[in-house]
Amino acid sequence: MARAAPGLLNACARAAVTWLRRALLFLLYLTGHVPEHVAFVMDGNRRYAERQHVDKATGHTHGYGKMVEVIHWCMELGVRHVSVYAFSIDNFRRSAEEVTALMRLAEDKYGELARDNGLAEREGIRMHIVGDLTLPPPSVQGAAARLMRNTAALQRQRATLNVCFSYTASEESVAAVAELQAAVRQGLLQPGDVTPAALHGALRTRHDCPPVDLLVRTSGETRLSDFLLWQAAHAHLCYLPTLWPDLSVLDFARCVLSYQRQRPLQEALRQKAAAAVAAAAAAAPTAGAAAESAAGAGAGPAAGAACVAATSSEPSAATEATACGQGAACAEEAAAAGPSGVQTGLPRRGGGLRWRGGSSASAGSCPPQQAPGSNSDGAPGPSSPRRSSCRGCQARSSSVPSAGAVSGGRGSGCSGGASEGPQWRLARFFDRLEKARLAWIASHVEL
Repeated sequence: MARAAPGLLNACARAAVTWLRRALLFLLYLTGHVPEHVAFVMDGNRRYAERQHVDKATGHTHGYGKMVEVIHWCMELGVRHVSVYAFSIDNFRRSAEEVTALMRLAEDKYGELARDNGLAEREGIRMHIVGDLTLPPPSVQGAAARLMRNTAALQRQRATLNVCFSYTASEESVAAVAELQAAVRQGLLQPGDVTPAALHGALRTRHDCPPVDLLVRTSGETRLSDFLLWQAAHAHLCYLPTLWPDLSVLDFARCVLSYQRQRPLQEALRQKAAAAVAAAAAAAPTAGAAAESAAGAGAGPAAGAACVAATSSEPSAATEATACGQGAACAEEAAAAGPSGVQTGLPRRGGGLRWRGGSSASAGSCPPQQAPGSNSDGAPGPSSPRRSSCRGCQARSSSVPSAGAVSGGRGSGCSGGASEGPQWRLARFFDRLEKARLAWIASHVEL
């Protein structure tokens, strides 16, 4: 009995610590807005190893353990999207011994996360390995592909984890611009479709990933190190002197409290950005006007009128919201949703009606429109006409004949690209990107 007493005391102490942690996170949940997307720059593993007089590989292993612990904290708080900076492209410049150890660690931990009853399955987390995955060794590519395949098949998905590995925001932006250029050259997109929402959707974090609300960096460094520069444009930055393996739940709670205090300022910045997007959309020429001019010049007045009627069946979000008669609130929210239907600048309000994507709408304003070719969660799905949930927008769109009814199909009167609105083209573009990601996973799972 005397020998069992220390073990019993340790178990009781662990249970008490767990209860206190959950109580603290529950209080944070009650007292303020929970960030939807939290990002971490996991810095300080090597300095931790030096202080503990262990090798660097052991320091990175402790850092992985802390990452798993922090993910548990985020799940208990109710955070739905988490991004971690695991390995930068610049880190390949380190010594060959350290890079080899990090690649081996990544391969082992990806396999551990992908196993049955692992972290992903227990917490219901879908994982994305974000970065230029042509740079790591083939064995790491295969482990990453298997992890993404297994977590995509989870029946219960309550959160998303982006592991930024072999990643820099500069490389991500260049790759996204190249995808947009290729889509325009191939006719999949029109030049006018290249908007902030289109660039957001072309990034490696996918079109359904919300912007970063809170970004935490440890080890006392006060720089972003080329991490999620676009996604964290209006994020609240929290720099901690603590090394990553030493991060405590109290440190995390302080960062969340700081975010909650500064959230009104973040909301104001996002509103300002949404207004700028709305103004730019209103100033730009509509697709219908361009199609009318082209068709009238090339096929005469009759063909031009048919082409205008076809293209007007899919008006832009900003035009539709303004025409519905609901005023500036509807126009601002429709423009903030962007061509992809993803909230890009409009702030999430604390009250009002909850949207499926986690945002909320104030009374009297229109909820965001769902992108065509996507399901209610924003994921690509079977193509279907875009329909606004605003009654004014619905009444207006129901009175406009479809493109097929006017032109008799894509082949008569107008080309397919001209008869489709930007919403359709962007949805098809995002669907192609997703298919390319799935094809990469399928071709690398056996490595």
